[in-house]
Amino acid sequence: GYGARALGHHELDLGPQAYAANRATAGVTFLSANRGGPRASGIALPSLVVTRGGIRIGVVGMSTVTTPKAAAAHRFHDLTVEPEAPSLELAIEALWQQDVDAVVLLAHECHDIMAPIVAAHPEWRLAFVGTGHCHRTSVELVGGVPVIAPDWRLEHYERVELVVDRSRPPRERARVSHYEPIEAAAS
Repeated sequence: GYGARALGHHELDLGPQAYAANRATAGVTFLSANRGGPRASGIALPSLVVTRGGIRIGVVGMSTVTTPKAAAAHRFHDLTVEPEAPSLELAIEALWQQDVDAVVLLAHECHDIMAPIVAAHPEWRLAFVGTGHCHRTSVELVGGVPVIAPDWRLEHYERVELVVDRSRPPRERARVSHYEPIEAAAS
């Protein structure tokens, strides 16, 4: 039931053909605004817009800069991963230009790396950030933005509820009304 996920290094472990087959089987869009190289667009999109209940949500993805060196990612020898903030700045602004009601970030990166980046960029007006890479659960409010890393064994996930007021200016329409961890076995 997932619509999108951030591209991580393990997706690349078995090489390009296996990645393409696994991506098709998963039925999910992989996102990475900071991926580069000759085949970058075939590996992941920078972002996408989903509509739920008439609300347009921009979703941007990010990969850890160590992706080309991690696990067996060497099978994608022409993949590069650019520094986080400059790539995200471009992708997030492109989403806002599409008249979205909210922008969320999915990052295959550690909470400890993402929290300072989010804190340094309040102009991005993110609704929330989902992280995951360092196998630690964390939930922190960073400049009013929930930065969330669920359990690495997927024993729980985070539910984030947004309230959207479409009468407000685009970058001010969404606010988080509630977020909480949900045990996967309980859902």
